[in-house]
Parts: sequence; structure tokens; C-alpha cells
Amino acid sequence: MLSTPFNESEQVDYESLARLIVKAREFGCVGVVVLGVTGEVAKLTDSERYNIVEFVVQKAAGLSVVVGTTGSGTAVAVARSQEADQLGAHALMIAPPPIAKPNPAAVIHYYSAIAASTSLPLVIQDYPAVSGVYMTVELMKQLADQLPSFKYLKLEDPPTPTKLSMIKKSLGDRIGVFGGLGGLCLFDELNRGSLGCLLYTSDAADERSSVDLGGR
Repeated sequence: MLSTPFNESEQVDYESLARLIVKAREFGCVGVVVLGVTGEVAKLTDSERYNIVEFVVQKAAGLSVVVGTTGSGTAVAVARSQEADQLGAHALMIAPPPIAKPNPAAVIHYYSAIAASTSLPLVIQDYPAVSGVYMTVELMKQLADQLPSFKYLKLEDPPTPTKLSMIKKSLGDRIGVFGGLGGLCLFDELNRGSLGCLLYTSDAADERSSVDLGGR
């Protein structure tokens, strides 16, 4: 999970971003994720998003690139997903859109529209603390039944081991499940059938300080 480095003027620091990609390769990673929550994606302009994806794809040199394309609405997410596809992404990571109250039909429509717009594999991000949307195991089963491109789940709905067991019981190995939350429950998740944990890389010397800069 790549963070987005910034310089003192709060502009994207592409030199540091390139070093993060090099570090990921040195650590033995086979891929990177860009424009996730740790990438401060909500604070980037549309042009910054585009330039970052283009840059990471160019610098990846053999690494798979997963791009976060979550949108505030279906049309936005579709446009971002198609853009990432055109720029050379290998997969998309997408959380549900903000919804004021539970609406499974709206979530299914959202992901169905995205899946129809691109052939890239989907990594659905289950992170209600950020998205505000709680996705039940039944909803995930419906998505898996309807969307062949739904290949992976990034599970960040604690307690993750409990929900992971429920997902595996319902779906078996139809989708691969990765843990999140900084690896907090990694070993328990592995024992229950997860593929691993998505972690972020950062360079302490270049990591943007929200304290010093007052946030972006």
C-alpha cells in the first residue's frame, strides 16, 4: 500500500514516491496499491490522481499495480476505473460509496456498473470505519454471484477473524481475502484462510507530516 509523499509546499513528491516503489520491490513485493486510504486519496485533486497513477504504472517495472478508484457516486467510480484501466492498472480496489442508511441494492448497482465498464479484476474494500457502509456476508455473496470480476476482498471490518470465518463458510475459495488494519490480526486471519495482509510502505524521511503542514 503506497503512501503519497508530499514536499514542504504540499505538492506530490514524485522522487520519494519512486523510492517507495523501489523499496517495495526490495522487500519482495509482487505488486503495489496506489490511491488507497493511506495514499491520502481523498485529499488529492483529479489531476494529481491521474498523474500519480500514470507515474506508478511507468515506474512499476514488473510489479502489478492496483489502483483505488472509489467514488462518491457510481458515475465517478466508473470514470475513475476506466481511467485507471487506460493507464495500465492491473486491478482496481474499490470501497462502497457513502450512503446515509443501509441500501444493499445501491451497493450492488454501484459495483455492477463498475464491473460492466472494465474487465479488470475488482478488489472490494470492506472498511466501514471510513466508508460508513457495513457490508454483510450475504451482500458479499450476492456480489460474488453476480460479478465474475470480483476476485478479492480487503477485509477491514473488525473483528476481522470472525467475519473472515463467516465469509469462508459462505463463499469458500471463490474470492481471495486479504486482511488490513496494519496486520493487527494477521496470524489469526492466516489460520482462518486469508491470503495475507495488505500493508503500507513509507519512507520516514519523506513522509508528509500533517502536524507540520496542518493537514491537506
